[in-house]
Amino acid sequence: MLLFSTMLKIARAMTKEKFIELVIEWNNTNKYKDNIIPGVEWNGEKTIRFGNETLWLEIVDYEDKGIIAVRYEKVQADEVVWDTDYIMNFNDMNLAIQLERSYKAETMITNAGFSTPHFISILINAGMLANDNGLEVFNRPLEITAENIDVITDIVTKKKTYALPVIYVSRIRKRIAKGQENIFPVDIGWLSSRLKGVAHVLVEADDLNDNIKTVCGEHCDYNGDIGIFFTSGEYVHKIRRFKKDEKRRKESLEKIIDLLIKHVTIQQLDKMYTWQGVNNALLLDMLNVQNKRREAAESERDKAQNETNDVYAVFDEEISTLNKKIEELTKTNEKFSAEMFAMSSKLSQNMEPPVIVQGYEKELYGGEIKDFILSALSEVQKNTKVGTRKYDVLSDILDKNKYQQLNKSKKEAVKRIFSGYKNVSTTMKQQLEELGFTLTEDGKHYKALYHGDSRYPITIAKTPSDNRTGMNIAHTISEAVF
Repeated sequence: MLLFSTMLKIARAMTKEKFIELVIEWNNTNKYKDNIIPGVEWNGEKTIRFGNETLWLEIVDYEDKGIIAVRYEKVQADEVVWDTDYIMNFNDMNLAIQLERSYKAETMITNAGFSTPHFISILINAGMLANDNGLEVFNRPLEITAENIDVITDIVTKKKTYALPVIYVSRIRKRIAKGQENIFPVDIGWLSSRLKGVAHVLVEADDLNDNIKTVCGEHCDYNGDIGIFFTSGEYVHKIRRFKKDEKRRKESLEKIIDLLIKHVTIQQLDKMYTWQGVNNALLLDMLNVQNKRREAAESERDKAQNETNDVYAVFDEEISTLNKKIEELTKTNEKFSAEMFAMSSKLSQNMEPPVIVQGYEKELYGGEIKDFILSALSEVQKNTKVGTRKYDVLSDILDKNKYQQLNKSKKEAVKRIFSGYKNVSTTMKQQLEELGFTLTEDGKHYKALYHGDSRYPITIAKTPSDNRTGMNIAHTISEAVF
């Protein structure tokens, strides 16, 4: 599963030796000591590998194409595999970075807290990232003042474009105590650090409200609002805006980061900017060499028939092995292409104004909020006259969103659990835990929390007072959380 992918323009000062030196620095300065591979040295080898079966780093020099490919792989105790790839093309001076992990349902992760790889900071500190049409690629924000106000106005008025998206964070206008720093709707330092190499972060350092309004009018952001400008590529001149919410600073920051990480990750990379693509091309080159050797051997067949037969056997085995590896790598490339196409389609839809904007309530399980909304719409549709505009719109939304009635099935499961309820048995506890409930003893009762949310406590008697107790508890649970 591809988690992160980006393409960076590299300064001409970068050499093969400098690139490997920075890769080794990245390995040696890993903040987790267990992830450091000892003894990594490169002396110009075409292919060299360090580490062991569960933690290794391999360097491949594809000299004919001016490419050095690096893969770092870690296999965890739960057999989840993490791969980090750096593909440096010295002909085009581009660097592709990809982070991938194997899929395993029980170890799914979220994007919360995700930051771009530390290797990008190493490149920045070494001065190895080329500027983006005049803007340097940093891991800190660019302050917009009266002296450089044209940077943001040129973006808003579409006079200048950049390869990377641009985030503009306006200042919150309120009375500020003497000596207090300007107030912004998100932590701009943390935002810049986590989006290094993914986006330019511009912040309104001076009070430029009136100056910008004169040039940009309503097309810019003011008083703590945030604008994201896509000035090139597939989403050229598209803008996403975030209203300030001082009580939800962290949630706003995470939404912005998630959007931009997805944006760069879906960009289609040429196969020669992937680990599989480089190795596939190398194997094809080796196959061509083997075929030429075979042709030469065939021309000598009449002179040394017996000796050549032995050579054929060796060549056939090598060619068969190479063909199998090429087939495997080709399938992997096709899988990545399909995955990126699906992600691109999904993000393209997300770039359009949604029918409903999601708030800050987090889902307790996948599809929960969507199911609540569709359930409510379904009830309204049942009471709406057929053949009316309202009925047709509701029917269209329910049909396109594939209403699955998830909460209805959970209600039915709770009814079955409490059917014939005489005491809280071990089996009942297990069934409730599978539905997401956590039970703790509280005297003669159990206290149940749904996915640990303390806002909806439910009391369950260890033994029922009458035959209707189970039905009543099932109704209370369904009303509270389903």
